[in-house]
Parts: sequence; C-alpha cells; structure tokens
Amino acid sequence: MSERSFVKGSPYIMIKEIHEQPSVIERIIRSSPDEYKIAAEMIFSAKKVFVTGSGSSYHAGMFLDLLLKRKGLNSRSFVSGDYDIYRNLVDKESVVIAISQSGYTTDTLEAVSLFKKQGAKIIGVTNIIDSPLAQTSDHTIYVKAGREEAVTATKSFSAQITSLLRIYIEIFRSVDEKILKLETYLNNLPKLFKEYIYKTETYVRDLVEHVYKKDHMYILGRGLNYVSALESALKLKETCGIHSEAMYLTEIRHGPKAAVDESYMIGMFINENDLETALKIIEELKDSEAVFLASIPEGLENKIMYREKIMFFNISLEREMPEEIRPLLDVLIYQLLSYYIAVSRMLDPDRPKRLRKIVI
Repeated sequence: MSERSFVKGSPYIMIKEIHEQPSVIERIIRSSPDEYKIAAEMIFSAKKVFVTGSGSSYHAGMFLDLLLKRKGLNSRSFVSGDYDIYRNLVDKESVVIAISQSGYTTDTLEAVSLFKKQGAKIIGVTNIIDSPLAQTSDHTIYVKAGREEAVTATKSFSAQITSLLRIYIEIFRSVDEKILKLETYLNNLPKLFKEYIYKTETYVRDLVEHVYKKDHMYILGRGLNYVSALESALKLKETCGIHSEAMYLTEIRHGPKAAVDESYMIGMFINENDLETALKIIEELKDSEAVFLASIPEGLENKIMYREKIMFFNISLEREMPEEIRPLLDVLIYQLLSYYIAVSRMLDPDRPKRLRKIVI
C-alpha cells in the first residue's frame, strides 16, 4: 500500500478528519448544556416529533428517532425529500428536528419552510452558524465539528450523533437511571475513541489487502445497528465506488443471499441477542467464498470466528458499552475501510466523482 495512505504526510483530508473525531466529541461534551436542555424541553413537551435530513444527516436523525421511540415518544424520521408526505401530519403541536451539516440542503430547507407555515417548532442541527437552516429554526444546535473539507462526512456525522445523544440524555436524565451510565460513558468517549482509532486502523490496514478488489458488500444490523449499517454502506458507495447495501440482519435470508459469491463482503454488526441469527447466516453462506467482517462484543468472538471455508475478520467492542454509544465506533470501522480501499484503488477519497459537499 502506498505511503500516502498514512495520516502523517498524507495528501488526503479524509483521514485527517477521521482522526479529528475524538477532539470534536470532546468539544461537544465539554460545552454548556443549555442549548441541549432547551431542545430537550421542546421535544418532551411536543405531542409529535419528526426528525428529517438527507444522507448521513438522515442516518443521524434515524438514530435519535429510534431512541425516542424506545422511550415511548411519538416520533418518526424521514428523508427530507419526502416532506410532502407529512404535510397533513405536522401541526402546531409538533416539533421538527431538521439536520443538515451545511445548513444549505435544499430538501431540508423546503421541509422546514412548509412545516413552519403549519405552526411546527423547528430545531435545527447544523455545523454552520450563519446557514439558512440556523437562521430559520426556532432553536439551533451547532454540532461544533469545525470545517469539514472532504466530501465524505466523517467527523460531522460523529458530531451529529454526539449532539443528539446530549439532547437524549437531557430529556430522560430524571426518569431513567441508565442515562447516568450513558452520560459517564459519553464523557469518557474521547479517550476511548482515540484508542479505538489506533486499534481499528491497524486492523483495517491488514484487512484491506484481502478486500479492496471486492465489488459488492451487504452490511447487516438490527435496531441501532441498522443505522450503523446504513451509514457504513454510504461510506463505501461514495468513497470507493463499491456497490454496498444495508439491510436488517434477517432480511438477507429472504432473497439477497442468492446473489452472494466470491465478489462480496458481508459486514455484520452483532449484539449478543443476534448471535444465533448471525451464525445461521454464516452457515448458509459458507460456500459463497465471501469475506466476512463482524463487529461484536468482547467475549463472543470464539463463538463466531471459525467456520470452515470462511475468511472471517472480527473487531470487538467492550461488552459493557451502552448500545447508544456503539454506532460511533462501528461506523468508524467503515470510515477507515472506505478510505483505505479508495487509496488502494488509486481513487481520491476527498473528492468522489459526481459528488459535492453541499447538495442544493
């Protein structure tokens, strides 16, 4: 692999921005809680909550939506381009959380314009202080990622997830004792993230020589892990041109597994409750010659790693890690994998073809 693939001396911005993520997360968790408390009060007092965005911002919105649903809030997420479908559902008793890294995304701004006319309160989540989204919103959360120059979103996605976690913690701090454990873990995340980058990057550099010529990838997950699968598949598509699809863990058994052959990678985000299903999938695909890559809690590796005829790579996570934290570290795997595959294929990971940083 070319020397330019390493951070020091690399001509590429993407890898540098990946390595900036611990400091971005620390900046967010050390900031005043006031802006998150205001957003939390708006969400908790609303009868209906809608979360919208496009691309990585939509995936971050889906993450928050799933967390709110689990706590019994009337929440739903949607791609901002589908805003017209919700025209008759959003009203003055609604809060709309609109997420856009740039704050200039046309579909998101059109959604905000419509829903404001219908009386909804808008919480804008953006990285740009003077953006149209910030100016239009009733309340704005600045994600504090700093300028992101690579087209592929890395540190801005982590900043969005971290900011949304801070809102979530403020909503439920007084009603759920598990929130305190989550907050403690989040406060320690910058150090853990930095260690995990080093561990994962070393692993991915070794892995990439086995997979950089693969043309296809299915990435499987359930619940919050499905959000990780969506964002990870997007990184591979845009950065290195690999046909990659995210799907719910069990859905591969309902048709897609027929397409799997030696040109495929299979990514899996596995919780302890998913282990039996994951083993069934691996067994059913053992003759495909696909390469498997799994993210799995520590202690479960030996139950899944070895299968005859299968090339299996595994990255483990702390078993006690709150599941709300996990997407930040799981997506990091594919940020790094996408970058190193792109470099191995002699592609520019900062400027993928046909893509722009701001979609207007």
